[in-house]
Amino acid sequence: MSTSGENGFPNIQHRGGPKGFLMVLVEKHVGFIDFGGNIQYVSVGNLSTNNKFALFLIDYPRKKRLKI
Repeated sequence: MSTSGENGFPNIQHRGGPKGFLMVLVEKHVGFIDFGGNIQYVSVGNLSTNNKFALFLIDYPRKKRLKI
């Protein structure tokens, strides 16, 4: 997940998990399990001042990626 703070600098946090951790909830809405990272809450802090974010979905074996 990629977010930017009020200073405009981007920050990317790994939020990967086992197959199925990301799912379509309803049209135009996805949900995912937020596995604990380094407990710094950078992404959530950035979202409190800038609600724009991106998800980078990477398929390493096929060398493909999707940015949402």
